[in-house]
Order: sequence, then structure tokens, then C-alpha cells
Amino acid sequence: MKAGAVALVAAALAAAGCAAHRPAPVFVEAPPAVQRAPGWCAPASLSRALACAGFSIDQAELARRGGCTPDGGVDVATFCRALRTTLALRGLALSPLLDTDPAAAFAIARRYDREAARLGFPPLSREGAAVGGTLSLDALFADARPEPMRLARAGELSRFRRAAARALSGGRPALWGVVLGIVPEPGPVGAVVRGGHVRLLVGFDPDRGVVSYSDPWAPDCAVKEMAEEDACAVTMSLWALEDRPGAVALPR
Repeated sequence: MKAGAVALVAAALAAAGCAAHRPAPVFVEAPPAVQRAPGWCAPASLSRALACAGFSIDQAELARRGGCTPDGGVDVATFCRALRTTLALRGLALSPLLDTDPAAAFAIARRYDREAARLGFPPLSREGAAVGGTLSLDALFADARPEPMRLARAGELSRFRRAAARALSGGRPALWGVVLGIVPEPGPVGAVVRGGHVRLLVGFDPDRGVVSYSDPWAPDCAVKEMAEEDACAVTMSLWALEDRPGAVALPR
């Protein structure tokens, strides 16, 4: 076989291998439930995800158990870990597929500053980002612009795709922690347009390069789409609601 033919065959095999491992488009339904307090985006979203698993727990009860205040909300990781026992009794667990710790956040900020300088934007301010030993991601990225943020997180896109595909593989929506205001979003998302927020990731279409999400602020919890590059840029965490191996579940 000639060298050119060998190259063509190798390319075809490689393409076939990539196609075989490429995630298929996935979409899951989530019942609507509007958050009843400004800080209850996490419990409202989890309540909807649990409904998809066959369990009914009111968002107020989840807020109480997760330490989520009506006005100030709660850190997503703290909330998810506080619900560990509640979920384990139902044979479930929240698995952190993506979670931005302080070291990762500051690494993103450094990459952002390099891209911002190249594009003529000011660097991110670190003032007020750390209060009482706790890093506020929404404060750190409060003034982030879309272009440098997309570039700063371009290297994480493959990981985001894999996480999105896994998060939805069980047929349930995932809790998606984001910082609002970094990239433009279609339609109103609520009274607050900047800052930390939790919504449901309900779909991922790798062929079109988009994710689908449902926000607990919207009156009808309408499903919207976002380009995967923008979704990766605003992502701070992604928690999948999964079956807990070996658990004895409560009756539904």
C-alpha cells in the first residue's frame, strides 16, 4: 500500500475512533419550580432534580438542611455536602464533577489577566474577593469580560464537555454553579444579573456545541441554550445527582 493510502486509512480509523467516543446529544426534562427566595437558587434547583429521581422535598426544607439563607444563599460545595446524609438515605449522592477551589480560581484569574492585557482590558481586582478566609468567586470575577474569560478557560473546554456528558448520563439534570454577567445571556434571568448562581444543566449537544439549562428564576423555568465556550467560561461547579452504590434507598 502506498504511503498516501496508508495515511488516508490511518486518518479514517482515527476519525472513526473519535466518532465512537464522541458523546451523543442528551436532554432531560425537569419539572418547573420557581425559587421562593433570592438566595434559594441551590435548593430550588436540587428540589427539581430530586423530582426527576422520584423524590419530593420542598426547597425550604432543603434550604434549612443545607444552611442556605433566604437572602445570602450559600456556597454551592457547602450546600451539596450538607445534604450528603439526606441524599444517602434515598440512595443518592451529589458528585462534584467540576468544582473551582481557591487555587484553581486564582489560576483562572492569572490567565484572564494575561489575555486581558493582550486585548486591552484591565486586570481583575482581587480586592474584596477574600473575606474572613473565604474566597468569593462572584466577587473575584465580577468585572470579567467575555473575550478574555473565554480565552482564559479554553484549555478547560474538553474537561467541561466530558463533565456535562457524564452529569446527564443518568437521565437527571445537574446542579450548575455559574457566575452571571460574564457572558451575555438570552432573555431576563431574574432581578439579579451579576453574581453567583445555581441553575440546572438539562442538555448537552456536542454536535451543535451548545448546552441547555433551566433557571429557577424564570416564571416558567424555560429551557435556554448557551454556546459551550460561554458555558465553560462561566462555570464554577457542576454537581451530578447520581445513584449511591450499595445504598439502601428509602421508599419513593
